[in-house]
Amino acid sequence: MTKSDAAEEQKQTPSQAAWAVSWKSDHKNTSHPLHMIEMSGQELKFMDVRPNHDDRTGEINAETGKLNYEMFWSGEADELDREEFLTRVTKLLAEHGGEVTGSKVREAGCMISMVAVPFAISESDAMALGKAMFDDFGMIADSDDEQEEGAKETEGGVKAAAASGPHADNLGVAQQ
Repeated sequence: MTKSDAAEEQKQTPSQAAWAVSWKSDHKNTSHPLHMIEMSGQELKFMDVRPNHDDRTGEINAETGKLNYEMFWSGEADELDREEFLTRVTKLLAEHGGEVTGSKVREAGCMISMVAVPFAISESDAMALGKAMFDDFGMIADSDDEQEEGAKETEGGVKAAAASGPHADNLGVAQQ
């Protein structure tokens, strides 16, 4: 594999890039039913959507062209009626063109108890779902991008992110 092949393989689709930083949003459409699912005496709060690194099909299914994702909610899997939860999530995702790809709700998280549901969705439907769930979906900058935009040339020719705030000294970057 050449360097250009490796770079091409690491490129994200617009929805993958947008979902990767959606957790930073302060503009959630909390009325969207996927943001909070109440059942089994729990309030399962939406946490994140991440590419599903499915061993069978990968992040993008070559046959269908659909993206493979997992959606995560906070909550205890052991206390959850998983069948009812999966039925509800399947219906809600289908309303946005998503298709649940697994037959089980997976226990997820290590520091926070979470549950995850795998699903496949087209690029355009993934963007529409994100825009239904977040008012600023696709407009949040990744911190790496922000650092790159804020990078400045230093005396030694080394780029360093311009930093400010109470911990700037700890970053080894002089405040500007």
